[in-house]
Amino acid sequence: MNLATAVGDVIDHPSPCANKWLDESDFSYLRMVKSVGEALEDTSIWPATWPIRLWIVEPVGETGNWSQRHDPYRLLSHQIRVIEETAPQQAPGAGGRDVLDAIQHQIPEHTVRWAADWDADPVAMRERHWAWEQCGGRTCGSGRWAR
Repeated sequence: MNLATAVGDVIDHPSPCANKWLDESDFSYLRMVKSVGEALEDTSIWPATWPIRLWIVEPVGETGNWSQRHDPYRLLSHQIRVIEETAPQQAPGAGGRDVLDAIQHQIPEHTVRWAADWDADPVAMRERHWAWEQCGGRTCGSGRWAR
């Protein structure tokens, strides 16, 4: 369905699950997230591709959730109303513009230098990579050290 042509409309799920919110078959309910930063995690699309389109919707009728304890940001419904399209930069969370700037500009600009540094001294770069994996420096620990 093209949500752009459905703004203001109520959309019914084409084949709602009989066992509300517990049926895990494909497309058994409409999934929403309450926090826009969770949108990419909940898509089940891997790898996630950019750009995405992000929509503000509201549930209509009964809603559910698998577990308020484990999935408090998810909302399930058999009907939604499409409110509007919103800026996709919100999808990575509150710092979305900074995240996208890092992905689209900063990292590509650094890769040439990183590759040259690796070619010049692979042992030192391997040590720098190891230190970075441990949380940014040799003086701090992380969960990986425990392993």
